[in-house]
Parts: sequence; C-alpha cells; structure tokens
Amino acid sequence: MGMHPDTGHVHDASMDMPLLPHWLRVGWAVVFAAVLVLHLRHARSMSAQARWWHGGHMLMAGAMLGMYLLPSTGNAEASLVGGLLFGALAVASGAAAVLLWRREGVLNLLWVTSAVDMVAMVVMLVPASARPATLSRVLVCYLAIQAVAWAGGLWARLPALSATALHDVVTPAPTTLPVDGRPPVHAPPAHDTLDRTARRTGLTPDHTPDIRVSLALMECGMAWMLVVM
Repeated sequence: MGMHPDTGHVHDASMDMPLLPHWLRVGWAVVFAAVLVLHLRHARSMSAQARWWHGGHMLMAGAMLGMYLLPSTGNAEASLVGGLLFGALAVASGAAAVLLWRREGVLNLLWVTSAVDMVAMVVMLVPASARPATLSRVLVCYLAIQAVAWAGGLWARLPALSATALHDVVTPAPTTLPVDGRPPVHAPPAHDTLDRTARRTGLTPDHTPDIRVSLALMECGMAWMLVVM
C-alpha cells in the first residue's frame, strides 16, 4: 500500500479488483443508491427501534455506494473514520441487543445481525495487510446466508419476531363456592391454569417485498465486495 505524494490518497492492492469490471461496479452502485433511498424513506416514516435500525442500514448502503464508486483509490483518513464509525455502531447494536433482551425478555436477532453487518463493514475498511483472511471468508458465508434468509422471508418465520414469543403467566384457579356455610376452599396450586400471553418485540422484520429484496441485495453486495478484495 502506497500514498500518492500530492493528493494524500492511498492505493491499496486489495482495491485492484479484477473481479469487479466497470459495468458491475456501476450496477452495484445503482443498487446501493436505491437501497439508501429506500431505507431513508422508511427511517423517516418510522419511529423508535425501527428508525434506528433503518438508519444503520442507510449508513451501510452509503458506505458501500462509495466503495463501489471508488474501488481503486481510498483516503486513509476517510477509511479510518469509517472504520471507527462502524466499529462504534457494531458495539452500539450489540449493546442494544442485550439491553432490549433484558427489557423485552426476547433476544432480538435483528439487532445481533446488525452488529455483525457493522463488523463486516469494518473489515472492508481496514488495510489488506490487517484484514484477517479467515474472518473475511466467515463473513462472506454469513452474508450469503443472510441474503437467502431475507429473500426467502425466513426472518418473519421466527416465533420471537413474528407473532412473537410467548411467556407464561400463572393464573390462580378460581375459589370454590362455600358449601353449607363452611369457609371457601381454594383449589391446590397443582390445578392452577397456564395462560399463554404474547409478547411482541419492539423491532420486527419488515414483510414488504421492497425491504426484503433490498436487504438481500445489500448482503450480496457486501459479500461480493469482501470476495473481490
């Protein structure tokens, strides 16, 4: 990796991408531009967890758009800032998953996978010499599985993220009516009934085809960038 003496831009050998011809680079840039606009629209129309979640995907789409538009040159300072940003977002997403798990009683895997996606962004932004090859391969496999899951609507089929997880509420058995003036008799605890009550998480998968397709394409584009690097 060398630095251009006049512009201060770095040239990373990993950014010479024979598997990324011009037409494919432009195609992926168009895809990520569309993903960015779509998630921006959803982030503006939603609130609470959904807004933050879509906002994170907006940032990822924007960064991927930049990487596909400028695949052969990179600014060292911009890469450092981007790496720190996505590193912080990975930690924040992981912390959100844990905190919301404690509050909602259900581990929301959407926040967990969001944290892993942020880690993938960090890996793309580090220099080739510091990029672990094994980790890159693992992330490519993970992103491919994610793409299939979103395209096939598998996320919506998880019980904790659809009609949602159930928690048990013990309802005491009714007290029997008094007989012949004797005091009422309570049914034994063994006869208590079990009420199954639904608990919904604050963030659930979007079932709309545009979001599902956009997320599947995003995962594919991220995986392909790791491959060509």
